[in-house]
Amino acid sequence: MKAGTWTYFQCLWPAAFTLFGNLNGGIWSASNAVFSLIFLVLIDFIFPQNKSKQEPDNSHLPDFVLVFAFLFQMLCVGTLLYGIQTGILSGSAITWAAVSTGLNSGLLGITSAHELIHRKGYFFKTLGILNLISCLYAHFYVEHRKGHHAHVGTNRDPATARKGESVYAFFVRTIPGQWVSALQIEIARLKRVKAAPLGWRNFVLNTLYIQLILLALLLFGGSGDLLYAFVIQAIIGFLLLEYVNYIEHYGLLRKPGEKVQAHHAWQSSSATSRFTLFELSRHSHHHIDARVEYHALHDLESPFHLPFGYYGMFYIALIPPLWHRIMDHRIP
Repeated sequence: MKAGTWTYFQCLWPAAFTLFGNLNGGIWSASNAVFSLIFLVLIDFIFPQNKSKQEPDNSHLPDFVLVFAFLFQMLCVGTLLYGIQTGILSGSAITWAAVSTGLNSGLLGITSAHELIHRKGYFFKTLGILNLISCLYAHFYVEHRKGHHAHVGTNRDPATARKGESVYAFFVRTIPGQWVSALQIEIARLKRVKAAPLGWRNFVLNTLYIQLILLALLLFGGSGDLLYAFVIQAIIGFLLLEYVNYIEHYGLLRKPGEKVQAHHAWQSSSATSRFTLFELSRHSHHHIDARVEYHALHDLESPFHLPFGYYGMFYIALIPPLWHRIMDHRIP
């Protein structure tokens, strides 16, 4: 069954639970943690697969969905800090609220940022970069577009998981590896235009300084609790991003210079993953043509489909023996 663009407003559910928890405190601070880690996982198993193509939408509604995603990401991080500063959140509620906000940052903030940074206009790119800054992961803007898309499936790509590699080993390798790769890409770009490689035009360094200033303001202009909560939500946000990277390309290799094809990424037709994550699960089409906007992505013919959606694979990936038993035999 085909669905309209309005379906993508489902992406705001984690944000709604996060806002409710941040503004009410107490046991409600865990609202989005319960919703995302239990409910979304369960319905990913229960709901049927949906391989339908979306109806063509030439209106501005797909863009409005992204703008709402940006606004709700900022509101969630803002209400986390507001709740702590006003005393709504205290004690263990601070940690639960930070976890809930971090889950939203990974599900809504970075996922919408991924779509925004691929857009042509500076307005959308700026929104994406701000979302990434709220998760302390601004270098992703450079590394993902210029590194990952160029080298996906090869040993040059730190964001491609190797067969037999656990998600934990992948985290240790990919997080510093992507930052170094982003810096190298930016240095090479500046050298080509005869600018100072480590000067004021270096995007990776500039956004690093912005993020450090933000952390300093939270600590010295606010409190240790503000810094703690913000860092926790950011870490959870970018770990969710890297979990997604892990399952998207696990074990699928590409020869250097070989054209990217449908079999270089894992796909999923889970309705939950599709409509709450901006069609990120139709990842093969995204890599074949990153210019295609999320609502126009298709499910491509490929032998590499995940047995469950992104939510359903979450706990499986966290248990390496189970992950390898389910996934490794699917890779020729």
